[in-house]
Amino acid sequence: MGDVIALADRDPAVQPRLDRLVDGVCADLRAAAEETGEGVPLAECVPDLYLDRIRPGGRLDCWYLRRDLPIALPHTDTTLTLQELADFILIANGRQLTLNVADTIDSLRRVLAPDHRRLAGLTQGDPTEPNIADPLCWLDFEFAGRNTVEGEAANLLWYLMALGGWLVPRYQSDVYARTLRRALPPLARPRIEHLELHQNSRHIDVRYSWNTGPGRSAAITRALDGLRGETGSGLEEIRALLALRIRGVIPASRLTGHDLLLVLIKLAESQDPRTTLDAFFATAPAPRPGERSSNVPSSA
Repeated sequence: MGDVIALADRDPAVQPRLDRLVDGVCADLRAAAEETGEGVPLAECVPDLYLDRIRPGGRLDCWYLRRDLPIALPHTDTTLTLQELADFILIANGRQLTLNVADTIDSLRRVLAPDHRRLAGLTQGDPTEPNIADPLCWLDFEFAGRNTVEGEAANLLWYLMALGGWLVPRYQSDVYARTLRRALPPLARPRIEHLELHQNSRHIDVRYSWNTGPGRSAAITRALDGLRGETGSGLEEIRALLALRIRGVIPASRLTGHDLLLVLIKLAESQDPRTTLDAFFATAPAPRPGERSSNVPSSA
């Protein structure tokens, strides 16, 4: 699937092929929810991608809480730690957000308690671009079993939004080299265009754009539409599980200050009750080779 997206980014003639693949993936996930879905405690679901990562002493504690990570703020000569950043008000693209990672982890533990019941079905468990072949074939059943329906939707959507088109090829290039035949580089990636730090008033102004190739942007839109029943009308249903996908895949210490700040901004947006599903997955498609650039964002 990653190869098909990369080809669609470069050639609009590939887009129908990608549309069919995304539609098939969404249809399979909906069918799994309808045919095998039932409300069960989270403790009865496959734990690897969610409960094991949020438990005390698990991955999120190791990556975010055991030491105060320094973040070199882009466009400045200032470095703040995660704890210091929590004391600042962040204005990102005109929206006020708070980046308190410790509070978010505490909230996730309450929401994702092992006895909390969620709709779960029998699925492959890790719907990502390297795990889906074209024509549609599911690969890699390491996490197969009873998985939450919302978790499957969050996993696929965040992979399309950030991991596949940006973070995995940048920080886990061996994954693409091992699983994709072409492993073409992304045509664009999210970027912080402007940042101003106001120490005295304790706030940070940021302007960023979430650039993707046109094929990837279309795939996000199509997947979002195809999973409406699993994601509901807003982020509420997938908010907690999406937060674990945002933070639980690539160690924060490996990210540059620029990239980590973007991840934290999207984390804060995902937990903000004012954020709509469409607004969270809004992208600014990059032009295909030979086309002129456009600054008009698209809502995915």
